[in-house]
Amino acid sequence: MLGLSAMRFAVDDIPNTLFLVNPDGSLNYNNIQTFSSADYAFLLSYGQNLSKTENSMVNFGANAKVIYRNVGKFAQAWGFGLDAGLQVFKDKWRFGIVAKDITSTFNTWTFNFSEKEKEVLYLTQNDIPVKSSELTAPRVTVGASRVFNIGKTSTVLAETDFDLTFDGKRNTVVSSDAVSIDPKVGLEYGYKNIFS
Repeated sequence: MLGLSAMRFAVDDIPNTLFLVNPDGSLNYNNIQTFSSADYAFLLSYGQNLSKTENSMVNFGANAKVIYRNVGKFAQAWGFGLDAGLQVFKDKWRFGIVAKDITSTFNTWTFNFSEKEKEVLYLTQNDIPVKSSELTAPRVTVGASRVFNIGKTSTVLAETDFDLTFDGKRNTVVSSDAVSIDPKVGLEYGYKNIFS
């Protein structure tokens, strides 16, 4: 099974106050313009059922993603990465593992400031950025869950999972230089497979 997705996460109408203050120190609100900061993701997804019996099922899936990031006319970045996951259903148990940003998702930024904008940034003691790159380190999530029947119409799904990150110490339950682990637990009530 193949899928194509396009997503946009953005904040629109951000005031650009670079030229709010005139050289004489007076404020000119007519100089305020707005811009958007947006992240776009384009995904090619693939999923396949690897095996299926009466009591069990194994599924595999992967995403190839291209990322475009835009901060008004000031900056833009292009990036790419891969995700993959494996899901196992056995009777009332479910197990899964997801590896996000397997390749360390890579973004390369370019910046476009006019000379006048650079001058204002310099005078206001702001850094003037140059080309840069950023990496999103891999993250692995492993989890397990089980469905419990309550009467004939209700179910409770109990689950636990562990987020594993490999980019140094984080503020998590288990934290080390090599790996940080953030455990989670949850419950979901279901009614007649219609409402959860």
